[in-house]
Amino acid sequence: MKLVSIPRDSRVYIPEVSKKDKITHAHAYGGPKATVETVEELFDVPVDYYVKLNFQAFTEIVDSL
Repeated sequence: MKLVSIPRDSRVYIPEVSKKDKITHAHAYGGPKATVETVEELFDVPVDYYVKLNFQAFTEIVDSL
């Protein structure tokens, strides 16, 4: 397993819209599918799994730890 932090303002190619934009916009253009495609394009590696959680779930995880 690898964990990578990508700065949210990184300008990357987003295949869903065939143009460069901020990586955070990939989700707005096409949800998780577009985000996965963008990250795969950026790093040239397949993304087999991902985790999606809302902010409340994130705070609960932090509080548990």
